[in-house]
Amino acid sequence: MLPFDINSASASASPKGKDNQKHKLQQLYKYLFIGIIMLVFISYSLHNSLRYIIYSTDSGEYNEYYQLAKENMEKHKFAELNQNQNYNRNQPSNNIDNIGNNIGNNIPNPNPNPVPKRISSINHLIIVPGHSAVHINQIGDAATNDNAWYLLPYQTNQQFSSIIMSHINKGLELLEWDESAMLVFSGGQTRHEVGPISEAASYYYVAKENMNQKTQKIQSKSKSNQNHNTDTDTDSVSDMLSRMVLEEYARDSYENLLFSICRFYEMTNNYPVRITIIGFDFKKDRFINLHRNALRFPEAAFSYIGLRVDTRGFNYENAWNGEKSVISSFSTDMYGCGGSSKGRGTGSGGLPVVAETGTGNKNNLTTMKTTSKPPTTTTGTSALYTKKQSRNPFRRSVPYVLSNPALSAIINICQEDNGDTGDGGSGIYTGPLPW
Repeated sequence: MLPFDINSASASASPKGKDNQKHKLQQLYKYLFIGIIMLVFISYSLHNSLRYIIYSTDSGEYNEYYQLAKENMEKHKFAELNQNQNYNRNQPSNNIDNIGNNIGNNIPNPNPNPVPKRISSINHLIIVPGHSAVHINQIGDAATNDNAWYLLPYQTNQQFSSIIMSHINKGLELLEWDESAMLVFSGGQTRHEVGPISEAASYYYVAKENMNQKTQKIQSKSKSNQNHNTDTDTDSVSDMLSRMVLEEYARDSYENLLFSICRFYEMTNNYPVRITIIGFDFKKDRFINLHRNALRFPEAAFSYIGLRVDTRGFNYENAWNGEKSVISSFSTDMYGCGGSSKGRGTGSGGLPVVAETGTGNKNNLTTMKTTSKPPTTTTGTSALYTKKQSRNPFRRSVPYVLSNPALSAIINICQEDNGDTGDGGSGIYTGPLPW
């Protein structure tokens, strides 16, 4: 016989067993909740760690390995883009609207800063190349006083300040007329005796001073006219200033064009659909037939406004003779690499030749043609390269390779031999370009 009653024991133990089960279930829920919290915390920590590896939130710079992968992707993208365009520079399109569709816009920009909405809609690049630097304490007189500028001997005694202002004013005129345009003043810190003052900054501050003086005159006259809204004038000047940009590294006319395109991309995150250059009338063929062709930019989307000099003392014959010498140098060394051990000027393969034709017509240059004869480093070519090097007395490094990965190869064309030595032996860079 058992010492106790089974039925009575089971009955008395049943409530206690239920309590134990309830307690165990509560403990299970408790540990499950803690586990979920820890899982969320670990996932969040891993996410932040991966973000830090890929992109440094402190410095804003891309990780080395991510950047290499990104550039490799872009290289294939641009190569495919260039192949699909079937670009033929000898038969440019006459439809300006269609050209805009071929420009490589919306290319990933390494600059993480957002582009203002007003700037992102701009597609027309206006370039005013610089020719001198201003005395910073004489900006107010620079529009009419030659002594306010650092002038070279060949620039003196010909009212050069008026020449500079004609270029600046034409750029401002186009900028005001075209709200989709950006004006870039281009020119580096080219002279040691001037100090770290760029030609671009000189033009910008003189232009700004000129705009301020005109605005003050308009506002003073409008005080008697109560119907005139001065706020409109102020808004117009402010909008124009927001579309005026400096390019402070160019050392020659080819870099004026290339580096201004780079600055345009830095500002808008797009490459220009149209380009307009303002300068001396006798430099038109240099920009259109040499520099534009060197970059393979569509001819139908490229224009040059050549201003004729009518100031007293300007010697057109000397100007034309100097221009012929520069054209001769660039025609055998399109990228200004002469004297560089790896530059195109001393490389193998034929280079384009621009021949002057006609009798007494100094403005008649033939289009590009190629020769199979390897170029030799002439005195003119060597002088071109030496002159460009001398225009960087402060040994500044060009930053556009970092901000313009799509143009890095052509920017570094004098330092690197990447195999894209020319199109059919012409010496023109044939690698991918974003237009």
